[in-house]
Amino acid sequence: VVSSRGLALSLLALLAALAYAPMFAIPLLEDDYPNLWQSLNYGSPAGFSGLFHDPVFRLRATSYWAMFLLWQVGKLAPFVYHLASLSLHIANTWLLYGICLAWPRMRAAAFWAAAFFAIQEGHQEAVMWFSAINELLLFLFGMGALWCWVRLEARDRGRGLQLAGVVLFALALLSKESAVAILPLLMLASGRAGWRR
Repeated sequence: VVSSRGLALSLLALLAALAYAPMFAIPLLEDDYPNLWQSLNYGSPAGFSGLFHDPVFRLRATSYWAMFLLWQVGKLAPFVYHLASLSLHIANTWLLYGICLAWPRMRAAAFWAAAFFAIQEGHQEAVMWFSAINELLLFLFGMGALWCWVRLEARDRGRGLQLAGVVLFALALLSKESAVAILPLLMLASGRAGWRR
């Protein structure tokens, strides 16, 4: 087991980068172009109200915000979008590692669970296809909410973690509607005493 957390985080980032390095050789895919075009409207501050009145696209709000910001940096350069996806995947890998460390039953397997997550190909489409960035954002915000909840239960830190967890869960819902599946995880992580809260 990797003992130093800094070393563990570095190794996890390296594993994810090695596993997904080939994506830097591929261009943006066909679906990416209309999504980037929509983000110029829905992702801009002027388009926020239109986005929230659109029943189809409002459930991908965080994707459009991210695409709009990345467009400002890279226009149509695939490298910028692939780097953003890889960075989100690495952050998600680290987050999973942190959740496992905070959850006493998972602590011994934390590094190995995160390493498997970093390289396993089950979610490769979400990392390699930029238009699926909503999946990466859903995981980031949803598991961020779970991490807050696990830390709250472990140390009873109070309102700061509660508020952060609620905000992160709301962002997960704005990433994809399937974020509602995170609620049972929050209950599972809380144990009997935390269900009421």
